[in-house]
Parts: sequence; structure tokens; C-alpha cells
Amino acid sequence: MAKLGELSPKIREYVLEEDPRRYNAQTSNIAESMNSALKKARELHIVSMLELLREKLQTWFVERTKAANEVMHDLTPWANEKLQKILQKAFQMKVETLTLSRFNITENQREFIVDLENRTCTCRRFEHEELPCAHAIAAIDKRKLPKHSFCGRWYLNSEYKETYKRCHSSSGK
Repeated sequence: MAKLGELSPKIREYVLEEDPRRYNAQTSNIAESMNSALKKARELHIVSMLELLREKLQTWFVERTKAANEVMHDLTPWANEKLQKILQKAFQMKVETLTLSRFNITENQREFIVDLENRTCTCRRFEHEELPCAHAIAAIDKRKLPKHSFCGRWYLNSEYKETYKRCHSSSGK
């Protein structure tokens, strides 16, 4: 971080103010992507290499902004796909209401307690990932509540759009 601060105090400040979990949800294997992009740039002069890298990042940000703007639901494409994968599993579970926010969920003869108010489940996935686990989905469905309202803010498409909105800058030319 010290070297980043020497290169650009503004970028260092931005990185430090952001929640690191946000980038786990909204980027995919950045090291491989960057390595691939830099293969042809390795032989270039450092300034040319940095310009190529800047152009590549800007292209990626524009593409992701466009993709986010085309999404018609509340969650990022990644979060929406993840929830869709566990929906069928959740619908096969037995749900017993304990209180308005607490539920006993039975899955394959194992019991789990979901607390929607505190966003927890005894499987621990709900609070760890801040994305509803299958047990939480079963409880949310029982209450007929919107599933996206139980997701961490970085899984929301509005947050996804905001991330890339702030990344656009002038080309430097």
C-alpha cells in the first residue's frame, strides 16, 4: 500500500475506503485477466506498457458498466445466478415457523435455525457470505419476502453500477 500511495495517493485512498468484499463479488480472477492482457505488453517500454494497461482496464470498466446497465433485476448477474442455483434445493425443505423472523428448516433429516432479522443460519453461510443460503431462501419464501433484500449491498445491481460509474475517467490524451 505504501508503494501505491507513492504512485497515486488518490487511488490508495480510494482502495482503502472501499469494502474489500465488494471486489470479491464483482471481479473474477483479476490476476489471470491481467496476466493475459500483459503478455504482449511485456516487451514494451514501461510507459507504453502502463498506457496499454490503462486502456485495457478502461475497456473492461466500460464493458462491465454496459453489462450492469442491461441487467433488469435487483442483483448482480453473479449473485442472481447463485441464488437461482439453490432455489430448487430450498423449495424441497420443510419449513417450520418459530416466530416472525425465526424458522426451523429441515433438510435431509438435519435441522437448521434461520433468523431473518439477524440474517443468520446455523449452517453459517448466510452471515459469512451475506447472501441467503438455501435454508434462508426457504424461510424467506415462506414469508413471501423479496430475496434480494437479504443480500449484502455489494450483491445489489445498484452497487455494481455505482462501482464502475466511479471508475471512468478521461483517457489522459
